[in-house]
Amino acid sequence: MPGVYLFLPISEGSSEDELEILEGTKIINSQKVQLCYNARLHHRLFSLDRPIPQICGQEYSIRNRLLAGFCRCASSFSQISIHNVTLTFLKFKVPASDVGTSDTGTTFNCGQFYGFELSIETFD
Repeated sequence: MPGVYLFLPISEGSSEDELEILEGTKIINSQKVQLCYNARLHHRLFSLDRPIPQICGQEYSIRNRLLAGFCRCASSFSQISIHNVTLTFLKFKVPASDVGTSDTGTTFNCGQFYGFELSIETFD
């Protein structure tokens, strides 16, 4: 995975946020991203500092703490397949101090990131 598409603010201004990629519960990539309002764009591809290889059966999360008002996707899929690679998206819950987990309010069609870029290599 070489990049992630993120929503841009829906009103004038910008926000500097932390974009994190997690493998299971371990943060494997963390970088600052500058999200700037643009009347012509709703989302933008941010290249990762380094490509993140995907391991079959491993769960990955893309996390970005949003500080401004953002667009939200109108619809998406809970599962997609590309060249015999199937990706399943989960309803995300986060730790809530000592209480257990907290529902973030995201669903497959509301409040999640726009998408990501994949580079698929095949080996004979």
